[in-house]
Amino acid sequence: MRTQAVNDARWIEFVRDPSFTNHKTDRWFIYAKGGGQLGHIQWYGAWRRYAFFPLGDTLFEATCLRDIATFLDGQMDQRRNAKKR
Repeated sequence: MRTQAVNDARWIEFVRDPSFTNHKTDRWFIYAKGGGQLGHIQWYGAWRRYAFFPLGDTLFEATCLRDIATFLDGQMDQRRNAKKR
C-alpha cells in the first residue's frame, strides 16, 4: 500500500513505510513512477548509515542512482542535525 511520497525524484519516488513506527530510524520504499517496487532504504547498523537495498532483477540508470544517493545524503544530514539539537 503506497502512502504519500516523501521526496519525488525524476523517475522514482520514495515512500515512508508507515508500519515502521517503533524504530529509532525510518524506512522508505522506492517505486518506479508508474511501476513497481525497486527496493527500500533503511538504517544499516554495520555502516552506521542509511543504505539502499535493491530488489532482485532491478535495473538502474545514472539519474536514478544519483537520486537515490541524494536522498541517502539528505537523510543522513537530517539525522546528524537532529542529534545536534
